[in-house]
Amino acid sequence: MNKTALAASTLLAAALLSAPAVAQAPTTTLTLQVEQVRAGRGPVMVALFDSEQSWRGRESGALRTARVDATATSMRVSFANLPPGTYAIRLFQDIDANGDLNTGFLGIPSEPYAFSNNAPIRFGPPGWAAVRIAVPAAGTTHTVALTR
Repeated sequence: MNKTALAASTLLAAALLSAPAVAQAPTTTLTLQVEQVRAGRGPVMVALFDSEQSWRGRESGALRTARVDATATSMRVSFANLPPGTYAIRLFQDIDANGDLNTGFLGIPSEPYAFSNNAPIRFGPPGWAAVRIAVPAAGTTHTVALTR
């Protein structure tokens, strides 16, 4: 290697080492505390949404999902590495473990379910305004109770 190339390489290495690190966007954790779980009666299926469009199914759907075995009457589900923002949660306990929320007459769920803010069903799933929750940079724990 000639002297000019060596000098250029040395300067480039020094510049790269002294360059400020690129700041990464802050992330947070949303922990969901689920109450009134029927222990041993099928997994709890959780879906996390990050916009009204995805909540209503006009986008690709849930941002993240989780399937957790129901081993106790209360449980925690955490979603880590989320940007701070507004989210909504939809969950149900899949009693027959068929992967779907079973419904009865008029489409009313026949398996335990819940939405963030414990929003009730009124002629269909609740709207975004009823289910949205703020998740700050410090993180948060949100509690819901499955229907009985």
